[in-house]
Amino acid sequence: MSSHAFQQLKEKKYINGAKGNEGLLSVTEELHSLSFEAHFTVLGLTIDLETSSLPLVVISNVSQLPAGWASVMWYNLLTDEPRNLGYFGNPPRASWSQLSEVLSWQFSSFAGRGLNADQLLMLGERLLGPGTSSSDCQVSWSRFSKENIAGKPFSFWIWLESILELIRKHLLPVWNDNYIMGFVSKETERALLKGKEAGTFLLRFSESHLGGITFTWVEQADNGLYHMTTPQPAGS
Repeated sequence: MSSHAFQQLKEKKYINGAKGNEGLLSVTEELHSLSFEAHFTVLGLTIDLETSSLPLVVISNVSQLPAGWASVMWYNLLTDEPRNLGYFGNPPRASWSQLSEVLSWQFSSFAGRGLNADQLLMLGERLLGPGTSSSDCQVSWSRFSKENIAGKPFSFWIWLESILELIRKHLLPVWNDNYIMGFVSKETERALLKGKEAGTFLLRFSESHLGGITFTWVEQADNGLYHMTTPQPAGS
């Protein structure tokens, strides 16, 4: 028969890395771990046990959740050191092949369906630029999570996370039934719809609005000519 109790929680500052970088980290890049210690005696033998959790991020507002999850994901992708709490003082780069596999897993885990090769190709070009999403391209942490996409007020990860949230809240059935092409550029969309019959439509995620989806369809005008119609993106 035994009894136990958690008496108090103590915080210890553990720094591993260059102190000069510490002030540059955001709250969601500051890693923490939970340490559990046990001291007991059995038949006169004193035993001390200690174990620690994997690094975690502490947030104070739900708005920090996407950035915090990005930090945890990047850490688990590129290191197996359980106490490297200074990891984001100098985070390593990821190859596109590594990152694309994790992004597909994100969609499979949280939305029920992973991403195919064409969708990942579009995401690679969105992140790295046209023609640069080969498997050996290196992606920096800053480019993935912190820097804004060119001409947009948000980063690649925040844009992608907003799409996951849109699917979870409103589009799970049609996403899992493969009715949404989703990740396709506006140019490719036009090429796919060109010459199609009136009523043919395509659903893709907006590149300019967070958590938005765009409907484009083919219409036939009174003069018999066909054209494409795209209203403002519908958002979450």
